[in-house]
Amino acid sequence: MTVTLVLTGLMLPALVQIRENAHRVICSSNLRQVGLATVLFADDHNGRLPPSEYGQPGGSKQEMMAVHRGGKAGNWEGLGWLHALEYFKGPQVLYCPSHLGAHTFDRYKDKYYHPDKMKIYSNYHYAGPVDWERHVPRRLGRGGERLIIATDGLRSVRDFNHKVGLNVLRGDNSVTWLDDTAGRVKKMLPPEDDDEPDDDELLYSRIWKLIGNTG
Repeated sequence: MTVTLVLTGLMLPALVQIRENAHRVICSSNLRQVGLATVLFADDHNGRLPPSEYGQPGGSKQEMMAVHRGGKAGNWEGLGWLHALEYFKGPQVLYCPSHLGAHTFDRYKDKYYHPDKMKIYSNYHYAGPVDWERHVPRRLGRGGERLIIATDGLRSVRDFNHKVGLNVLRGDNSVTWLDDTAGRVKKMLPPEDDDEPDDDELLYSRIWKLIGNTG
């Protein structure tokens, strides 16, 4: 019995890491599907990225994990437009299997087809259709390998899906792993879901710049 417990204790960390590695692969695949959908959307909309109320100057950049603002059925937001306009099959691709916070697919799956007053969040953070520093439209095209489309959730520490890093989707539909073992990105995030940063736009501008410079 003791030997079994010891062996189990030795194997458990390895099994946890294997599971997390598998989740990273699924997460990366999800983001590639989001990327392909974004390319198709841009092709149909003169190179533009999905619209976002929160992504406009003065909008809440913390809320850009939202895919529906709640209320009217047409209040889709950011990456939610890719679902609403059927650029991918099923909203489950917007959810990371490593997510341990409040925003699970099971919580929202019925809301995608019957939106109500509840705001719908995904597990991925949209970088938006507007440059977060120059306030000019962002479009797919040349330099797509540097254009960040979305990453794992950044709304709060609880939304940081993988603990030690995040997947980053770029405009050329590549998905790369950004190691954050040192916690540089994670430490910048608000600690709880309901916290509102004093200067939301400045904070997320810094976060996106850090991700862009280290990716």
